[in-house]
Amino acid sequence: LTAKSNYISSRANYTQVIGLAPGRLSPASPVDRLSPSNLNKGIAQARARHPSVTTAMFNVDAALFQVKIAESALYPSINIIGNAQKTINSTTSLFVTGTLSASIAGQVSVPIYQGGGEYATIRQAKETLQQRRIDLDTARDQVKQTMEQTWAQLDAAKAQIVASIAQVKAAEVALNGVREEARLGQRTVLDVLNAQQELVSARVTLVTAQRDRVIASYSLLAASEHLRADRLQLRRQLAVRSRRLRRHRRQAGHEQQVEAEIVQPTGSSPTPDESSQGGDEQFRIHAGRGDNHAMPLRSESPG
Repeated sequence: LTAKSNYISSRANYTQVIGLAPGRLSPASPVDRLSPSNLNKGIAQARARHPSVTTAMFNVDAALFQVKIAESALYPSINIIGNAQKTINSTTSLFVTGTLSASIAGQVSVPIYQGGGEYATIRQAKETLQQRRIDLDTARDQVKQTMEQTWAQLDAAKAQIVASIAQVKAAEVALNGVREEARLGQRTVLDVLNAQQELVSARVTLVTAQRDRVIASYSLLAASEHLRADRLQLRRQLAVRSRRLRRHRRQAGHEQQVEAEIVQPTGSSPTPDESSQGGDEQFRIHAGRGDNHAMPLRSESPG
């Protein structure tokens, strides 16, 4: 019952994520070919290009510019003010039809004493910059730790597969031996069933180890910033699956529309006038699930 419940839950999760019910699925393969060749190379790539590290680097740059903005309050400022005015049809003189006046002024401000507020803002911005730098170092250390852990998990999954294969072979040999002894009368049916159960358990352990290896390989790609659609060559596959999904939804909607047009529940049987109209249309009553449905059938009249 537990295995059946897990199977139903897995099917529901697959349908929710993919959008289609699972058909004949093939086992997933690990992506070790896309992983870094060695651990040191993977750590170097992750510390330089991992999304969490690049985010921390941009935060450092933003904090640095914020410090410069705060320091700009201590610099002198220059303001230039210009004004132009033109007057037409002056009322003060008959000979002057228009006047044009313009002015320009420059203002230089040098801060001498501002109460210390600007210096406090600068110190706050510098402390924030230092905090962002610490966050960057922390992100790099976390990426390195994750990379080392996933690398070790992948090696452990590979070793577990080798051990599980040996366990399955040993269980098969033991089962064959128990069956032969049972045929000679040295073992009972219960011994054979126990040997079969050990073989099934060994095969389940092997499948679980294979699944763990696939997950560990993808986790390693995620830790080394290589888990991208372009690197996995998923763009074409995603486009094909998207077209299949749209076609499936259109077909499902068309089938529902056709079914709604054909199957129309009626409250009573057709009258004799309706059944004999034209002499070439008959009605057949279907009783299904307690409802009567009338479906017109065309038939040619004899002679």
